Amino acid sequence: MTYFVIHSDPVGYYSQGAKPNWKRMKTYHAWKKAVQLTAKSQGVRLPLRASKDRPVHITTRAFFRNGVHPDPENVHKGIVDAMFYDPRKERRGSDKHTGGFFQPPLYDSKHPRVEVWIEEVSAEHAQDRCLHEKAIRKGESWICPDCGQDVSLLVEVEA
Repeated sequence: MTYFVIHSDPVGYYSQGAKPNWKRMKTYHAWKKAVQLTAKSQGVRLPLRASKDRPVHITTRAFFRNGVHPDPENVHKGIVDAMFYDPRKERRGSDKHTGGFFQPPLYDSKHPRVEVWIEEVSAEHAQDRCLHEKAIRKGESWICPDCGQDVSLLVEVEA
């Protein structure tokens, strides 16, 4: 599993409509470039490739500066879009065999960011994948009783 953090205000996915918003599109493309540079600096080989036999699971957790922000789902989609691309720029990369999840919005006014986990899994494992939905607290950690994994990084701890 690979983990990295994009230290900036999260930006949501942008799809050009009939009347393009050039400012928003420019911001989105700059965000994608920042995601790619950060991922590469952490050893992620881009573009990512996923297949039926080797699906990729991506988890995102966005920390926003304040209550005015894009949907966490659109932030997740933008990160997936940045990671799967055609290097020849002929078409969009295929993220058809990609899954994952995003967490509800979190807030940190001084350090907005997006935390990203990437995991390549076998097709067999993907079918039996534990979603850690029943995680319980054990001391300082959160443990999933279904698979026994420590999922503390994936659980928001209430202060």
